[in-house]
Amino acid sequence: MIDFLVVDFGTTKLCVSATCNTQRAYIEFDGEEIIPNAVFFDDTLLFGKIALSKGRSKPQFLLTHLKELMGLKFADPAVKEMQNKIYQKIVKGRNGFCALEIPFDTPRVYEPCDILCCFLKYIKEKAQDQLRQRPEGILMGISPSFNELQKEALRITMLNSGFSYDINPISGGSTPILVADCGGGTFDVSVVIVTGSTMDVVIMKGNPRLGGKDFTQAVLEAIYEQINTIDPDFDLSKISSKSKMILRDFAENLKIYLSTNDQYMEGISQSICPCRNSILFANHSLRNAMKWSRVHWTKQQRRTSKSNISACPDPASSFQSSKNTSPNS
Repeated sequence: MIDFLVVDFGTTKLCVSATCNTQRAYIEFDGEEIIPNAVFFDDTLLFGKIALSKGRSKPQFLLTHLKELMGLKFADPAVKEMQNKIYQKIVKGRNGFCALEIPFDTPRVYEPCDILCCFLKYIKEKAQDQLRQRPEGILMGISPSFNELQKEALRITMLNSGFSYDINPISGGSTPILVADCGGGTFDVSVVIVTGSTMDVVIMKGNPRLGGKDFTQAVLEAIYEQINTIDPDFDLSKISSKSKMILRDFAENLKIYLSTNDQYMEGISQSICPCRNSILFANHSLRNAMKWSRVHWTKQQRRTSKSNISACPDPASSFQSSKNTSPNS
């Protein structure tokens, strides 16, 4: 019996795993275990990697900062900063909360919580298809920096998605725990004491505006500097949204590559230039450079995951079989 479906719903990426007798196995989405927290508006909603891929050619329909907008009041000073990060117009929605105007021929307004609700339903359906059963429970963590409005927005979103909601911790003991979480959008550090079913947050510090996306931005700015070294007349303000997406995609891949490698391949200055085709070629080269290390890391991770789940009863075994026979499900 699968005990829990654990959802790490980060600002920029998400990961889902199933637990069985304290062991875990990852849920795959289009062959990936970690997928972008991205939604694309097409004839139907698209999620994850395919959404990000579609968004490269039509960034005005790609949504990537929904978690940050959830529970955010339109009058909040942070809205101005958020507007600079996304391609959609932030407007005033229900009860003064932020909403997004999607630029269809006739613009439509959507609440971030409604879009996230669709994403969570998609996650739930994918997981149940691979598990071949309903999990006993679903666990989703929340940032300790969440205010009451954000907690309430998450509660409503989860209930509307068909999840039960319980903000109480499930772990036992009474030992102080230091929790450090550097995610895609925030860096949180907390000291908590868990006793039975109660949790006391003793200290909560961190930076709600620092995360992986900021590291990507730092890499992107370094790329802009490199471009200006090659072509002093390069004007970032004059390139298209599509070209900016290509550059950001390159920066994201370079950040991931540098996470496991000391330095980027030789000749980066020759690889990067303001010509779109050259940027695409650099991106292709970087993907090839990343592929070897990613494949070997993933193989090791899969061996560990399969070993961990081997003690589970038949339902978990059928889950593993479905992963092996349907890697793209």
